[in-house]
Amino acid sequence: MNWSKTKTIFIICFLLLNIFLASELYQRQSEELTMDSPTQDLTQTKNQVNIDTEIPKAPENITFIIGEQQSFVKNDKNELIDPLKKLQGTKDDPTQSIKATNNGRAIEGVFEHPIDLPKQNTNYQQIIQKFIYKGNEYTYSSTDKDGNLHFIQVFDSTPVYIKDPKGSTFLNLKVKNNQIVSYTQRYFVFTKTNKVDIINATGAYDNLIQNNILSGYKRNITFKKINLAYFNSIGNLDQNDTMVFFPTWHMQVKTEKDTHHYFVNAVSSEVQTLGNGE
Repeated sequence: MNWSKTKTIFIICFLLLNIFLASELYQRQSEELTMDSPTQDLTQTKNQVNIDTEIPKAPENITFIIGEQQSFVKNDKNELIDPLKKLQGTKDDPTQSIKATNNGRAIEGVFEHPIDLPKQNTNYQQIIQKFIYKGNEYTYSSTDKDGNLHFIQVFDSTPVYIKDPKGSTFLNLKVKNNQIVSYTQRYFVFTKTNKVDIINATGAYDNLIQNNILSGYKRNITFKKINLAYFNSIGNLDQNDTMVFFPTWHMQVKTEKDTHHYFVNAVSSEVQTLGNGE
């Protein structure tokens, strides 16, 4: 590892964090000074919303985290790291073929024998723990319209989400004819940084209402899940080795036609989505 380069990256990240914190503090104070009393539209929206989940308490000692993409190859060579070699099996009994992509920051794996898709998503974890590098650090997130499975990383018992224009996540399993045939993977090494004060889940919920985020849905709005998560607001998987992740309140909202995922920044109250159509 190039420690000089790593040190420089961390210094830049800390500077960005300080700028962000100052900006968000100013924004929050401005919003508090200019916030109007609830309007009739706000009251109507609240009356249309159901909460079908527990509202969690805000945990203590929350920080920003910095994530650095791990290289899956040794130094400047295109040779896979040893744990990946073991996952490929032996010459006489191969289990999968793995190749590095994106300058070693990602891998693509193809199974020699496709794996039958479990009927229950609770059984997905058994598969990724057996066949995927550090599979115990990932958790199931969603299934797309083509039936492919998407997983996210977990850090300090908290899920971590990526905002990526391509809709990529940390681990994507390709499914064909009810069998898992291949996958793509990235792995981040996370480090805690600045401790921050965060809004609680109720405040995040109120923020969605006050900003009319849900006003386009006329009825049958149900909050199915509310949990603390980490989320990146800037950065690109293909271009940035290091990314900053912010504590957010992840809110899964079901409407008449679809399910939507909103991320309310627990520091600034800014609302974002995954950016991949969800």
